Amino acid sequence: MAVALASGGGANLNKAQMLAFESHTKILGEEPSKSELLAMAEIANLVETTGARVCDLLKSQARNMQRENLTANELRIEQLSVRLMLPLGLAVLPAFVCLAVIPLMASMFGPK
Repeated sequence: MAVALASGGGANLNKAQMLAFESHTKILGEEPSKSELLAMAEIANLVETTGARVCDLLKSQARNMQRENLTANELRIEQLSVRLMLPLGLAVLPAFVCLAVIPLMASMFGPK
């Protein structure tokens, strides 16, 4: 998205890539991922061969990457909700049985 914004502001593609790379490294403290760099290279190749508008291509690619990231995060959240039920089943419910159900049953069926 940063490359799209920089190129939409009038910078050529190479300058926009350099600015976005520097900003990403400065703000996040790490270089962009290989998938981001590969997507950028594919778009740059497409722009050079077809002459398509770089800004539109970059924005649509950024939206696709954001959608994939959101889907992956939603999947991780769903898996986490299942894992968070393990402590309930392994600790809380047995403790409830030992502290409440067994004494209640003992008092009901005990000596009369």
